[in-house]
Amino acid sequence: MPARTRVRRPSSMARLAILLSLTAVVQVAAPGRALAAIAFVKNIGTASSITTDTSVSITVPAAGVAGGNTVVVTFAMDPTSGTVSVSDSKGNAYGAAKADGTNGASTSGVRTLIFAATIGTALVSGDTITISYPLTAAKAASAFEFSGFINAALDRNSVFGEINTTTTSQASGTTNTAAELLIGATGAEVRLAAEPTWNATNSFTHPNPGDATADNNGI
Repeated sequence: MPARTRVRRPSSMARLAILLSLTAVVQVAAPGRALAAIAFVKNIGTASSITTDTSVSITVPAAGVAGGNTVVVTFAMDPTSGTVSVSDSKGNAYGAAKADGTNGASTSGVRTLIFAATIGTALVSGDTITISYPLTAAKAASAFEFSGFINAALDRNSVFGEINTTTTSQASGTTNTAAELLIGATGAEVRLAAEPTWNATNSFTHPNPGDATADNNGI
């Protein structure tokens, strides 16, 4: 399941984008343990900002997020180094990023991360999921809810950056079990005259709405 975040759109009219694609394969359970099928529940929300700051928050909608379900957060930002973390207002632990890659430096390029955690305490309407990071300008985040997880532990990941009009994360390698969720995220610093069209291919499903955009031209 891919998510796309566009961190900024400079005034340059070049017809390419600085892209960084990640995949994180999340292992659902120990091999041989029976469990319910993985299911996409909903897009929790998005958040973005071009204000230089150290955190951005996604507000949980009326339906909330059930305890025992898994929250996946995809995040793109200017390629600032340093620790990025996720927390929520109920104190659930999200741990380190399942995938983290950078293409570029300073404000030219993009850093993209994927977080996934099975939460023990349910989130209710008005709760927040907060992404914290070093001081940076452009950033955008999306959060999604899945059911069917027992443990959102990373199996393997793959990261690939390029300057192009299409992008791929490259292969992540063979997974340990069949019951795993493949999460794809693309962060893009877009330099196009018009907003590009993003399409999921192969076995990916696009969780629309799930795109988040931070733009210094107000688009």
